[in-house]
Amino acid sequence: MKATTRRLIGSWLGGAVIGTAIIAATSPLFVRSYLPLQVDPVRRVWTLPSQSVYRWRSEGYADTQIGPLGMPGKTTLEEDDKESIRVALWGDSQAEGVCVSDRDKIFSQAEQRSDSRLQVFPLAMSGEDAANWLTQIPAVESDLAIDLHVLFVVDLE
Repeated sequence: MKATTRRLIGSWLGGAVIGTAIIAATSPLFVRSYLPLQVDPVRRVWTLPSQSVYRWRSEGYADTQIGPLGMPGKTTLEEDDKESIRVALWGDSQAEGVCVSDRDKIFSQAEQRSDSRLQVFPLAMSGEDAANWLTQIPAVESDLAIDLHVLFVVDLE
């Protein structure tokens, strides 16, 4: 093998190793989290594990706390307060909102603007549609004592 060929191969291999090292060192700053999914016993669907932090970058960067039942941004379940209305929020990635901070998610804004008259449970998941929601509603309704369901539909197809 000629010296120039060996040098070329060495440069390519060295570049690949150095490039991979740079990506490995900087990717946590730019890339999404990769978490194992688990089947939620109430909803009977694959969700992110409770008490984990999920980072997603798409339209923006955000870290989302994952709560019970795979709820993005809602980390605790409040007691059933007879004064408040318990709302299940269903939808796709637009309602899920993992690209915005937890305090800016739709469920959080609704709770803040209602002066604690609403308890909103964010059950939206990317890629889901009404067929998915309808199978989960009975289980969630009884488990969370839901008073009202809101279907957040962005694009009718």
